[in-house]
Amino acid sequence: MTGRGVRCDCFLRFCLKEGGALLNPLELPPLMRVADTLEFLLPRAAAAAGARRVCFCRGDRAYVYDGKSGSFAEMPAAEARGAAPGWERSVKLDGSGWEMWLSGLDYGHPTFPGDLGVLAAFCDRVLTNAQKYEEAMESAATDALTGLPNRTALKQRIEEEIARGFRYRVQFCVAFLDLDGFKRVNDTLGHAAGDRLLREAATAIRRSVRKSDMAARLGGDEFVVLLVEISPEQAAAVCRRIQAELARVETGLGRGVAASIGVAFYPEDGKDAERLLKIADERMYEEKLKRKAGTRA
Repeated sequence: MTGRGVRCDCFLRFCLKEGGALLNPLELPPLMRVADTLEFLLPRAAAAAGARRVCFCRGDRAYVYDGKSGSFAEMPAAEARGAAPGWERSVKLDGSGWEMWLSGLDYGHPTFPGDLGVLAAFCDRVLTNAQKYEEAMESAATDALTGLPNRTALKQRIEEEIARGFRYRVQFCVAFLDLDGFKRVNDTLGHAAGDRLLREAATAIRRSVRKSDMAARLGGDEFVVLLVEISPEQAAAVCRRIQAELARVETGLGRGVAASIGVAFYPEDGKDAERLLKIADERMYEEKLKRKAGTRA
């Protein structure tokens, strides 16, 4: 067997052995988001290649592991590329679109494969799986039309806020929104116009809340906004801001979008997601009836 063959064979045995730096390539690590996968992968790649520092780079972001200090760092790729000491080897992972950079290599390391092919193939497969998993997770939690989180993502976030609210004794609220007269837009101008209106309404709602809050679409013309650490007075002000932003969205029928909103607070109105959404929905419907009665009057 050639020298390279010996090194690669040794590396494969290292991958396969219990307690080795890498797992059996046929037994990939559990599916995780990319950031968690990198944290899993970086020290194992360093140990497998006999490198003191390893970096995975994609686009303008880089993730660096320093084996001496055991530290991880995320930084701009340009900063990582220029970091001293310089990178000795780089390998492109074509399937996932990442690059692997290594420095401080121990060429006498018993598992170091001269062409890094086995290690690169393993890392490429792990990162490709992580990217597909993350895309699937985001797709499953995102409304395809508006790009907002969907009902599944909303309920998960509400449960997280309930746990946080219980622990730290902070309140939050959910505001249930329904676009008034949306059916008329669909019936008069067609579904393409209705879809456009929903997308523009979603943008207006998202623009009206803080980054710490969440705007989600349940379906049809129903939206929910989750507002964290907020008082009733502050929540009322946000609802007015949402309605003002929506009023600037043109329906195509010569007027802006009007919305009925109902609000429910944790823990006063409910201590689980279904209860909070139910109460907010009921209050939204009451508000809609009042608005219709006022219009008729």
